[in-house]
Order: sequence, then C-alpha cells, then structure tokens
Amino acid sequence: MSSHAPLVHPAFPRSFNMSAGLVQLDPVVRDKKKSHPYKEVLVQPCVRHFDIEKVGDESHLSFFEMAGGFEVVDYNKLDTVKHTWEFLTQELKINPAKLWASVFNKDKVAGRVIDLEAELKDFVAKTLQGRVAFGDKTTNLWEQGGGADLKDNIKLCGPQVEFFYDQGESGTCTNPNCGPFCKCGRFLEVSNILFIEHFIDYTKEPVLGDLVNKSTETVIGVERCAKITEGVDSVYLTSYFKPLLDLVAKDGQINQNIKIILDHIKSLLFILSEGRIEPSKKDRGRIIRTLIRSLLASLYAEGLDGKELLPKLCQTVAEMYAKPYPHLADGIDTCLAVIFDHEREYKVTLEKGARRIGKIVKAKGLENLTDQDYTAFWEIHGFPKKLLPVYGIS
Repeated sequence: MSSHAPLVHPAFPRSFNMSAGLVQLDPVVRDKKKSHPYKEVLVQPCVRHFDIEKVGDESHLSFFEMAGGFEVVDYNKLDTVKHTWEFLTQELKINPAKLWASVFNKDKVAGRVIDLEAELKDFVAKTLQGRVAFGDKTTNLWEQGGGADLKDNIKLCGPQVEFFYDQGESGTCTNPNCGPFCKCGRFLEVSNILFIEHFIDYTKEPVLGDLVNKSTETVIGVERCAKITEGVDSVYLTSYFKPLLDLVAKDGQINQNIKIILDHIKSLLFILSEGRIEPSKKDRGRIIRTLIRSLLASLYAEGLDGKELLPKLCQTVAEMYAKPYPHLADGIDTCLAVIFDHEREYKVTLEKGARRIGKIVKAKGLENLTDQDYTAFWEIHGFPKKLLPVYGIS
C-alpha cells in the first residue's frame, strides 16, 4: 500500500504539520485492541517546524520528503534492519564503507530495563565492520513529542537504529572519538528505524508499558540521500533545489539567506495549497507566521524583490512536483496572498523596532553591542540582526 497524509491533517486540528510519517498511524498503534497485521510504504511530505532555526546549513530543511515503511503487529526487527541496509547500499548504491550506525543498547527506561536482540546488534556490528556506536536512552530512544494533539499523558516510545553517512573529516573537530554521536556535522543521518513497542505513562510517576499493537517505522530522508547519490556538498545543490537556485543565484553563489528563501517558499506552498491558514501567534498559524517572517527577512537582507521573485519560485516548485502533488498549482495564489498580506504587518513591526533599536545603538555604539543585545532585538522587537544594515543601523 502506498499513500501519504496531508500536511494539515484533519484528525489533529491543533498540531502544526506532519513532522514525520507516524502521526497518521498513531490511532492504530495506540489502540488497545489487537489490530490486523498492517504494512504501508509512502513518501511523506513533512514540515518540521522545530528545525526552522537550523535551516541554512548543508542538511537541515523545514520542508522535506520522508520515504517510509511501516509494519504493525507482524514484523521482524532483524529483517527490517537488513532490508534497510540493502536498500541503502544496493538500491541507492551508497558506498557501504561510508555508512555508520548507532544502535540502542540495554538501558533503564521509566523504571524498566529494555534492550534490542543480541543477533540484531551483532549483525550491525559485523556488517558495518565495527563502524557502530552503541547508545542509551539519551541517544537512541525515540519518545513521542506533542505534535499529535495528545489528549493524555501517554507517549509512545521505543529503541532506535540509525544509519549515518560519513562525509569526511572537516579538520575542525577536536573530538578524538568522533562518530555518529559527535555534533561536528561530519556524520549525516540518512535513515532511522524505530521499534515502537512501548509507551510511557506520565499520569503520575513515569511508568513504562508494552503496546498491544507493536510496530516498526523505517524512514529515509529523500533530499539527504540525493545529496549523497548526486555527489554534491549541500542538499540545496541537489536536483530538488537546482531549478529554484537558478532563479535566485544566477552566479551560482549560495548563502544562508538564499537557502532559507528556497526552503521556506517550499514549506509555505505545500502547507497553504491545502488551505488558507492565517499567520498568528498560536497553533498552526504560528508556524506560518514564523516561516513568512524568516522568508521576508532573508529577501530583504539579499536586496531581492519578493513581488517579482516569489511567484516565479512558486510556479517552479509546482512544476517540479506536478506529478505527485498536482494540487500545488492551485495553491499558488493563496500562498502568495497570505505572504503579501502579512508583509504589510511585518514591515510595520520592523519599522517600529528599527526606531527603538537605532536609539540603543546610537547610545551604546555598534561595536559595544553584545549577543544579549542582538537576542533582545529579536525577542522583544522581532528584529533580526541581519536587517540592521538594511535599515541603516550602523
């Protein structure tokens, strides 16, 4: 079976958007009655709102596609790991010697010790010839967040096996034990296998329980795999962004602002093509507001005309994804209307902030501003640091 869920899911009216593929299966997995065995594969469009601040590096996106496989009730964990390894190395032809893994190892979770089967851990260690890091509940235990409109204090959870691609030494990492758990950016996560077999009841003291409908979820980042298979240094240089990049950076130069523009216009078109959501300070509207303001700030910082550029970008996105997502073309007018309607409000906010910030800078001197000052400009006045020169504050 193959399908995908809408970003604005009708079953979860308050949650932002689909941040991964499990949300639509949440009722099945949570059901206390035994389900029939269930399998599904999909390519799920996702908007991960809690990654917005990371957009601008070489791998993080707010909008991305997640290829996923789901099995409920009837599955074999070792087979799942084997099939994922085979898909990465044989189907995608990723160099096996460049792949590493992290694997959950025995640990106590909410009062109970859980572990993965020894044969599974042995398979990973032998197949990857020792390129494996064994983690605990802080690194390799998935626990459900709040994005599924949870109505109780019960969160699904389970151990993980993750695959990473070694991008090579950068020369900046000083960690002698650099590996999948290092934060230097050398190891790019490309696949995550969740064994969702437990739940934690937080009603009183945290208590670990066993699900009736245990499941496994295997997800693979489409754009990240494209970065590897296409042999480029950034997800923004893959075929998933190249047509957009050609419209913005004709000289081939790409910086953080341009990455944000390309990523955010995708997110906004995909979300708003499913229905008009007004920017606000809560629920789904908050993510729309955040995306629009970040997009506009990046346009202003680059001196780009949004009225001219954004319609071209939207049209190009719709053409790129016309076959799997034909509804995008019909959402272009709504997307642009929401952006430009909110732009008027945002410009008022920036102008007010600029007047107040200008007085602060004049009194302290630009060279005396601290990181705390810049944080205050953003948190109090909604004014990003990169717009100071745009508004003549120097």
